[in-house]
Amino acid sequence: MNQMSNQSQKCGCVCDNCSNSNRNAKHLLEEIERLKTMIDLQKQQIITIDSHNQSQFEMKTLRDKLLNFQDKYDRILENYRKTQKINQNLEDKLLNIANFFENEREDLNKKIAAANDKLSEAMRIAKTHQRQTEILKSDFKFIVRSLRDQTNINFELV
Repeated sequence: MNQMSNQSQKCGCVCDNCSNSNRNAKHLLEEIERLKTMIDLQKQQIITIDSHNQSQFEMKTLRDKLLNFQDKYDRILENYRKTQKINQNLEDKLLNIANFFENEREDLNKKIAAANDKLSEAMRIAKTHQRQTEILKSDFKFIVRSLRDQTNINFELV
């Protein structure tokens, strides 16, 4: 039976040549299987490394995008702050202008009120003068009439 196990499967003989060749073939097949297994392991490692590299690449891409967005955000924030400052300055200027014109309006209203008071006083004085003028006219007419009447009397007496 032992010879049967050493018997070559190709030719059926029991010689060392065929048996060694069979063992060598078996050994080569085992070596091929071991190499296939190693290749499969290497493929898995390559896939893992590629996956890791892909993740690293995606991570780098995301970091770049994040930095880009952070830069845009910083610029927008800086512009917003500048705009806020400009708006505050403009509001202050508008408030100063509004206060200036409010004070100017108050001064003009005071001047108008003073001018109205002077005008009222002048109109009162003018009416008083007009009444006095009418009284004086009336008195003058009376005096003129009286003088005429007296001269007429004097002429008639002479």
